[in-house]
Amino acid sequence: MNNNKGFTLIELLVAIAISGIVLLMLSFILVQGTKMFNNENDNINISNDYQVVRNQIDEAIMEAKTLIVVYAGEDVVVYTGDVNTANNKLAAEGDDSVTTERIITYDKSEGRLYISNSYEDAVSEGNLLSDMVTSFDVTVSEDCIRETELSDGGTDRYYVNPLNVNVDLDLKSEKDGDISVKVRNILSSVTTYRTDSRETLLTNATNVLQVKVK
Repeated sequence: MNNNKGFTLIELLVAIAISGIVLLMLSFILVQGTKMFNNENDNINISNDYQVVRNQIDEAIMEAKTLIVVYAGEDVVVYTGDVNTANNKLAAEGDDSVTTERIITYDKSEGRLYISNSYEDAVSEGNLLSDMVTSFDVTVSEDCIRETELSDGGTDRYYVNPLNVNVDLDLKSEKDGDISVKVRNILSSVTTYRTDSRETLLTNATNVLQVKVK
């Protein structure tokens, strides 16, 4: 007598339901695990980017021979090399009479930070430090500011060497930090100005502010 029995419809439905729940749980675990891995990998990449950017900025500003900060809309360009004072033009590609050691360029719209040793307009992907930068700014520390009263009742405001430069650097995923760098060279002035077109000629800039350094 044959006692083998097949699955009833109810048993089959229950088995399918249990299998579905198990597969759903496994899928959830797999998705969460993949997400955690990707997030951790992104955090590692951001941390590596931050360290690379910090090291490059440290070196550029520490060895600066001049400090000119250009605000072009929301972009920021920082010049740290020699300046040809005859025409106020910063080093251009192929110009052997002037050398610019480092030019830092921040493209706000793309979140990109470049550093190069050539004319600012010649920056390329090979000069890209990071594409995760959400904000970037360079200022001289207030600790370096001095004021002297003049005989006419006015005030002479200036910086003193060695300059301490503060860099506000923010990356994605809330990775940020204030970088403080001491300039090794003796600078004669610090210049900041604003322009709508990243113009590199100081004579064409607006709102130029030049503070002497003693």
